[in-house]
Amino acid sequence: MTARHIFCMIIALLIFTGFGCSSRDDINLKVAVTDFYNRTAHKEETIKTFFEKRLLIEIADECDELIVLDPYLQEFPEALKELPIKTSGFLDNLAISNIARSNGLNAVITGSFISIDLAQEERGYFWFKDMHVFVKVLVNIEMFDPVTAAKILDNSYLEEVKIDEFEIDSMVGQKVASLPQLNKAMEKIATDIAEDICEVLQDIPWRGTIASSAGNTVTISTGVGAGLKEGDRLTVLARGREYTGQGGHVFIIPGSKLGELRVTRTFAHSAEAEITDGENIPAGSNVMLYDD
Repeated sequence: MTARHIFCMIIALLIFTGFGCSSRDDINLKVAVTDFYNRTAHKEETIKTFFEKRLLIEIADECDELIVLDPYLQEFPEALKELPIKTSGFLDNLAISNIARSNGLNAVITGSFISIDLAQEERGYFWFKDMHVFVKVLVNIEMFDPVTAAKILDNSYLEEVKIDEFEIDSMVGQKVASLPQLNKAMEKIATDIAEDICEVLQDIPWRGTIASSAGNTVTISTGVGAGLKEGDRLTVLARGREYTGQGGHVFIIPGSKLGELRVTRTFAHSAEAEITDGENIPAGSNVMLYDD
């Protein structure tokens, strides 16, 4: 059973109706890929820049019709340029969720370089053992779901690339950041991360947020750029209740059905809709495509 099916079952149980996730696939998910943290001793900006740009290329190649915001774009949310951190030192998942929802995002992706090392190891069997030199890179990736504030991906990726014997002497005096083996390791990690990101996202239905509400009209933080159209019918769900989990992290349990909407006007990054069922629908509520 996929994450999409599990999510739909949870929502259906919560609202006690025949509601399910729409199979319509012309609404594109929008995600933000933030700056990665470099926690290694190698602080050259070229390392992070090379990896981030490579990851964006791999995501674009792997994920169909995904809208990706990255720090190199002017429209990248200002509030995500420095991710909120708790006093404990951990990322504030609830604050990230709130920022994502207000910007019409369906996921926030971030990560860290944990280690970049030159390692010398003896490998082989019995008397055939030899000393080998490797570039080793360890990267952690985290992807947050704005609706629940939970991580939907949290993996570490280790890649090592052997340095040939004839290349070792020429390396003397070189910085690790300049080694081609480092770039090769980062390229492989970027490919693996992109594959995992796209595999998770393909099972996630589109969800939007009501940015404001006035009378019988609401504004949604998703627009025609993501595929929302005039006449689209939407189901409204309460934002839900918060609960505190392990480590003091706060998560959200999606709430019950509040009503239904019909999209009346669309803009690049937002849309207006009229309430066709229900009343007093508050800002912050979740919306999903109506399922016939």
